Amino acid sequence: MLREGGELIGPAHLLWLATMAGADALGLADEIGDLSPGRSADFVLVRPPAGGSLDAVLRHSPSAEATLGALFTLAREDAVIDVRVAGETVLGERAVATHVA
Repeated sequence: MLREGGELIGPAHLLWLATMAGADALGLADEIGDLSPGRSADFVLVRPPAGGSLDAVLRHSPSAEATLGALFTLAREDAVIDVRVAGETVLGERAVATHVA
């Protein structure tokens, strides 16, 4: 993703924008924005299908930044195994697989 003027935004900055920066902008930085104990969080758990593109890229990822970039660009519905809102499972592995199929 590019910033105005053509400056590249890396995966770590995108994650920050989607989490802590958003929480701060909403005045909720004391409640949400990171995965610290006691915070509320909505998130998905990802497990790439064996043999797929995401699986191959993650197995050879040279850094956490590259792993995050691969998750942002390559993760699809078939990799989602759990969806949680406020830390509570709302769509588990069996439901995700059924919903995608």
